[in-house]
Amino acid sequence: MRNIQSVWRRTLAEKLGLNALDQAGDDELTSDLFDLLQEVETDFTLFFRLLATVSVDVAAERGNDTALVEPLRRAFYTDLAFAPPQLSRMASWLRRYAAR
Repeated sequence: MRNIQSVWRRTLAEKLGLNALDQAGDDELTSDLFDLLQEVETDFTLFFRLLATVSVDVAAERGNDTALVEPLRRAFYTDLAFAPPQLSRMASWLRRYAAR
């Protein structure tokens, strides 16, 4: 079982563009991401591909949530991801991710 967890963590780190998931807060970061993605219908493959197009510069700007999340739009099957509560939470997650 330990080997499966290690492979999963390595694979997820690669999908996120990280060397490893070994820093404080990484478990919370990944857990929060999957919570967010379960709230709205999401194409996970597209999401992880499009994540690489999110601008770190835009992530640094506070209050520009729509511009920050917009590159991910095609990964969501509905516009529910852009409703105020979800948009705010996804933008917050993206800022944490960019800081990581």
